[in-house]
Amino acid sequence: MDNIFEFMKSDMYIIYLSIFCIIIFLLYIINFFKLIKIKKEYKKFIKKLGNGENIQEILDKHIDKINKVITKNEELNKFCIDLNNDMKNCIQKVRDI
Repeated sequence: MDNIFEFMKSDMYIIYLSIFCIIIFLLYIINFFKLIKIKKEYKKFIKKLGNGENIQEILDKHIDKINKVITKNEELNKFCIDLNNDMKNCIQKVRDI
């Protein structure tokens, strides 16, 4: 344990630590530029898929339309249930002639 503390107090520890930090920083920069490149390729791919239009926007529009249809369908189902309940109370006796 004392050896570790002595090493941490030495100048070599600071040198190793600074080299490690520099390597980590360089890896971060490399990953940052790779991410930018991948984002550009993704945008190009999406435009090719949508025949010049952004397919992500098209999908978002369709998802919004589907959500609207689902809510309208739920409203119609509720209305039909209410109508059926009202019809149960509206049945009248018909007299035979």
